[in-house]
Amino acid sequence: MRNSKDSAKNIIDNFIKILKQDGFEISEPQIAQFSYQADITGSDGKIKLLVYFGKKGNKVVLQGNKDLNLYQELNHKIFGAQLFNNVKNSVTEPDIYIGTDESGKGDYFGPLVVASVFTDPSFSEKLRILGVRDSKELTDQAISALAPKIKKLEGCVFDLIVINPEKYNILYNKMGNYWSHPKHYYGWKHDKNDDRDFIYKSCLIRSSA
Repeated sequence: MRNSKDSAKNIIDNFIKILKQDGFEISEPQIAQFSYQADITGSDGKIKLLVYFGKKGNKVVLQGNKDLNLYQELNHKIFGAQLFNNVKNSVTEPDIYIGTDESGKGDYFGPLVVASVFTDPSFSEKLRILGVRDSKELTDQAISALAPKIKKLEGCVFDLIVINPEKYNILYNKMGNYWSHPKHYYGWKHDKNDDRDFIYKSCLIRSSA
């Protein structure tokens, strides 16, 4: 989440800079639990600009009365192609990182499945050529077809953890809210002396290369 939080700050700072240059009255950003926020004041009211951060990235939201001229003007300006793309392009992702996500949490019948994959600029380019992008932009059939192809790519370093409902409940009762993020599933796995820690070793080796 750290990178997502940093990029959210970068996004709102860029919005504030551009909007101030265009004559808008806007407050300095304040951090909340999952967002950075700033108030924009106009002749007919006030609108709040929020940039959320989390494990799935950033989201920009305008909050306020949609009938206000201020809201409509800001909505057009912020989500217009030119301003939005300028801010988006100013945010850079890290070159090397491990992406982690889970599926099945809360499901009664199925297991919790956690996947993690290591990527660097070279491997990211291979994924791009393969057609990998945000899962929300892909059909279930496309995702199923891509999965085996990704695993066969040269340099692919990944890991999977499958936890059945009974084990999940035991661990949740034992660890409470700590058991709420995929990185803790991996921590638990290594606490159990599982020797499949190649994904971490690979990250360390490649980062120091």
